[in-house]
Amino acid sequence: IQLFESYRKNRQNHIGRVCIKIATTHNGEAVNIAYQFLCFLLSKKDFQLDVMKESQFIDALIRHISRPEDADYALSFLIRLPYKLNYIGMIPPISIFASRSKVATAILIEYVENEAMALKLLDTIDILQPLPTIEYSFRLMLTILRFQSVIDKISNFDYLTSFLVSALTMNNVNIINASVTIEMCLLSRISEPSR
Repeated sequence: IQLFESYRKNRQNHIGRVCIKIATTHNGEAVNIAYQFLCFLLSKKDFQLDVMKESQFIDALIRHISRPEDADYALSFLIRLPYKLNYIGMIPPISIFASRSKVATAILIEYVENEAMALKLLDTIDILQPLPTIEYSFRLMLTILRFQSVIDKISNFDYLTSFLVSALTMNNVNIINASVTIEMCLLSRISEPSR
């Protein structure tokens, strides 16, 4: 399949289904190879993969993201999917792994554009936990703080404000702008009467 394009085109859908089936097993090495193969297939523009109806696979994917030995393979697959899997159960393992992985953080930022997922994030981790870069921390905050329900749920604004003020001392115009934007957004949203 990797060497012969015509063979890949003829067999890729069948092989994709086989890889999904293998990924639901508990055989670590085979599972990781299946994810690598799915990543290869997803890199091809003509490959379509619909895992939305594969509940066993989604459960396995969540399980693999939760396990350090499988997480990188599962996250590499997830970031290549051309659509989001809107399963709230994915947020806890991704958010916990985000402190160690740029890929997990990028996925997390994309997935918390959904309000229910953003609220689940607040239930799972401290949103000010260290992420791989300060830029990721600000992108995450900018993404979730657009939801009034998230702002209403944040209990310690002093802690968040001190984090934002400390960012003003950094020598990075983008970070300073993001910090000011978040602070202004918070001030306007907190002072608004509840709807």
